Amino acid sequence: QFDETIWNNAVFLQNQIKLFDSLNWTAGIRRDDFSTFGSHVTYKTTASYGIEEIEMRFHGSWGKGFRAPSLNELFYPFYGNPNLRPEESKGWDFGVEKVILKDKLNMDVTYFKNDFTNLITAAVQPDGNYLAENIARAESEGIETTLTYKPLPRLSCIGTYTYTETLDRGNDQQLPHRPRNRATLGLNTQPLEKLNIDVTGVMVRDRIDSNSAGMDNYWTVNQATRYDITKFMSTYVRFENLFDYDYEEVTGFSTLGFTAYGGMEFKF
Repeated sequence: QFDETIWNNAVFLQNQIKLFDSLNWTAGIRRDDFSTFGSHVTYKTTASYGIEEIEMRFHGSWGKGFRAPSLNELFYPFYGNPNLRPEESKGWDFGVEKVILKDKLNMDVTYFKNDFTNLITAAVQPDGNYLAENIARAESEGIETTLTYKPLPRLSCIGTYTYTETLDRGNDQQLPHRPRNRATLGLNTQPLEKLNIDVTGVMVRDRIDSNSAGMDNYWTVNQATRYDITKFMSTYVRFENLFDYDYEEVTGFSTLGFTAYGGMEFKF
């Protein structure tokens, strides 16, 4: 346990503009004042342009990010590092969405690229414990594809695939814990107007640990059911790791097996 405090005051401003029923543009700026890391300004802008005649939409974004180390990353016993520096990033993406079969089949392909300074990560130590550390310069780039198929008005199948190349510029190798290949396949149905059922499978491959050792591939399945009792009240039940698969997102730290959650949500 530890007793530490960090203060952060933040203010942000965002504006959204729609022109000619085809162009959507947003721009935002944020200022953070940290008690330990000083003041930082970040920004992001996005744009989307649709061409109805060919049922195609172009979209993209560009921005600058900032992430201060968390309290755990700074002070947690045997893991925290009080000498951590805040993480900064710049990134952009550009994609194209296309309707292939009207109201039935839709595809979206996006290319992305990010550059990081002082990327915060967890590095395995000789004693087997992990220590929060900075990677001075790093980058990631890749392609994300989403395919949506709706055979029926209340039934949809959504598949995604993301290929990501990452690089630690200091040692010229892949960043730890970032999968090169990640895919999902989901089925969503609404058998009743107020009932929604979602099942999603996730597959993760080609990761390395911070000591450059290969990590096991894994897959898992999650399921969620939601029922809207009224427009102000909903109940839900969610199952994670439905088939009780044994896997690790971080070496030495097993994830939970089959887990069930349930609850109520209220809107005011």
